Amino acid sequence: MEANSKVKVGLVGAGYVAAHHARALHSLPYVEIVGIADPDAERARKLAKQFAIPRVYASLQAMAEARPEVIHVLTPPATHAELVLEALDMGCHVLVEKPMAETVADCDRMIERARAKGLVLSVNHSARMEPIVLRALELLQRMPIVTIAVLVDELRVTKEAARVALEQLAERGVVRNRGRAGRTQLFAAEELISLLSRPFGSDAEAALEKGRSLLNGR
Repeated sequence: MEANSKVKVGLVGAGYVAAHHARALHSLPYVEIVGIADPDAERARKLAKQFAIPRVYASLQAMAEARPEVIHVLTPPATHAELVLEALDMGCHVLVEKPMAETVADCDRMIERARAKGLVLSVNHSARMEPIVLRALELLQRMPIVTIAVLVDELRVTKEAARVALEQLAERGVVRNRGRAGRTQLFAAEELISLLSRPFGSDAEAALEKGRSLLNGR
């Protein structure tokens, strides 16, 4: 990159998470958001107006005219693999939202293409480095299990996130079920944090104390 030049970034997807990316990128003096692509033109225009993004496109292919150097793929998971491959073929570095893709085979394709092109491919697991998550991990080293009730009621994760985490953990054989109620379903904490899509709330320590009481039958 030349001195005093800015990194040109394009966003693909104008949904909920796109606003977080746009806000973060907008705060960086060395970054210029050159465009946003989404088939929902109205949604894209709304985000573009909010963050002073100069151009709106119907597709990643159309956004190529803006000559982005980096693409953020912020679309539903089923679309990640093909969009990442397309961005890499455009010569762009890529940051893709979690999950990286829906299959291991697709992940391998993405990695192989990035290596072949000599480009950076990164997956955004931002919540893993949130201060409150790091604090929760520190606490959970002393209590390696937590209940689904605590997750939903105290740690500010959605029921859907908890349900998905439960299903994935069950497939991995790291869930113990001591009864019918969700309150008695136990999760491996380290695995859980890597699966949930939202960070822990600020009351994590109190929630974990509640979890200990539940587990001890109090």
